[in-house]
Amino acid sequence: MVEEYDYLFKSIVVGDGGVGKTALTLRFSKGFFTEDYKMTIGVDFHVKTISIDTFEGPIKCKLQLWDTGGQERFSSIRPMYYRGSLGTILVFDLTNSASFEHLPQWIEEVRANIKADIPVLLVGNKSDLTDIRAVSVEEINNFTRDFNLYYMETSAKTGDGVGDCFYILACLMIGQGVPDQLISNATVYSPGEIIKGSEPVEKKFVQPTIPKTE
Repeated sequence: MVEEYDYLFKSIVVGDGGVGKTALTLRFSKGFFTEDYKMTIGVDFHVKTISIDTFEGPIKCKLQLWDTGGQERFSSIRPMYYRGSLGTILVFDLTNSASFEHLPQWIEEVRANIKADIPVLLVGNKSDLTDIRAVSVEEINNFTRDFNLYYMETSAKTGDGVGDCFYILACLMIGQGVPDQLISNATVYSPGEIIKGSEPVEKKFVQPTIPKTE
């Protein structure tokens, strides 16, 4: 049976190698996590359909997720995978300051290869490793203000925030904006509006409904 959906979105997941892009996409699309990940060679491809609540009622969005290799040696082939993308998840590792410092380069690469002004959601991964966090709230706050990006934190290991991450990107791609509930409960932060000194909070938002497929 052919799966029904209202929208089909190609989305790319970008960021330095080792920040957890593959772990995030697999946790979301397949529902599992393993420490034994192999480096992405070029690109991996995953698909999942989710239901988005809108003022007109629920709609089904089929997400094509392109998980790109973050190493420099893949920079020459990444642009071919960017074509036709309608949204971007930009990932850095909260325990690796270099991955945060490289974010402007990733934004430049995405914008150079995707002419349309597509939504970009900034994601700080590995939020469970609070004891070795290397990027401050102030740094992230300034960055999101400068680049006008929504920001949230995830842990592919625990699953915290992963479903919300792709749900929010889908909301941005259909043009409805981020649900107020997700901002009010600190699941996602508006540009430059992270509360300094805030600690990770338990997410209360119910994970998006995933339609069953035949």
